[in-house]
Amino acid sequence: MKVVGGAAAGLAAVFERLLPLMRQISTAGDLSMPAASVLARLVREGPGRLTELAVQQGVSQPAMTQLVSRLERGGLVRRTIGTDDRRVVVVEVTSAGRKLADLRRAQRAAVLGDLLDRLNSADRAAIGAALPALTRLACLAPAAPGPGRVVLGRGPAPPPRPPGGPAGPRAVSGAGGGGAPAPPPRPQAERPLSARPHEDTAPPDDRAPRSPRQTRRAVADGGRS
Repeated sequence: MKVVGGAAAGLAAVFERLLPLMRQISTAGDLSMPAASVLARLVREGPGRLTELAVQQGVSQPAMTQLVSRLERGGLVRRTIGTDDRRVVVVEVTSAGRKLADLRRAQRAAVLGDLLDRLNSADRAAIGAALPALTRLACLAPAAPGPGRVVLGRGPAPPPRPPGGPAGPRAVSGAGGGGAPAPPPRPQAERPLSARPHEDTAPPDDRAPRSPRQTRRAVADGGRS
């Protein structure tokens, strides 16, 4: 496991240095990296659905629609309607798009060829021997974004909920778009003793109200006592 982990870390470090180089030497067509990736995918694998391209590139469908529209305006791709389902949009590369993709690959190959010439024969042989394994590794790359990966046009994926138990306090949307835990409920103020009901409290007088005559007689009787 440590050998595999060390190889993965080393491979990641190499790719981190190679990816900026790929951006610098692939200048034909003045394409962004996502646009160049979509164009290369269409040349390599053939036509694809718009939704599939969005998943493979890890972007939202509206973002992929805008990207394909830019490529279409440049004459590099075309959109068609699916034969089985007319609601499906299929994207395919044009002859101009294929020529541009070939030109960009030739640019990269020329620069990489110059770099390979600076290596000794043993290093060149090792790189050549590793190409089939690296190709198989590229084919194993997941098509869909993994947990926590940021997707263009969306926010970052929320953290997973802890196993078991409640989901926790509900989040309250703030100005920044993120969620904040709801404040705890305020403790209820303790009522004073005078406001509490007592067992010896007399029940309310539910007798009918006295008439004015009865009231005067009660007052007169109270004055005689």
